[in-house]
Amino acid sequence: MEQAGLRLPDIRVTVRDWASACMLVREGMGVALVPESTLPEDRRGLRVMQLTPPVHREFGLVCSETGKASRPVQAFLTGLLPAQ
Repeated sequence: MEQAGLRLPDIRVTVRDWASACMLVREGMGVALVPESTLPEDRRGLRVMQLTPPVHREFGLVCSETGKASRPVQAFLTGLLPAQ
């Protein structure tokens, strides 16, 4: 986040799940920086703002050697790769 020019110097509470973060914000306990995909359907009591510039994250996938041999895992991996 600092690469995007964002600093959060006074973090007093951290939570392990997005629902808790949204609940604390709804109760007036502060602000939270959460992915848009984790926002609840009911946004009453929440003010949602876009970051400028946007912050993106990347995900990785790890598979064990044993898992690679599994037909379901092979089908999943094939579905992830772009057609060539």
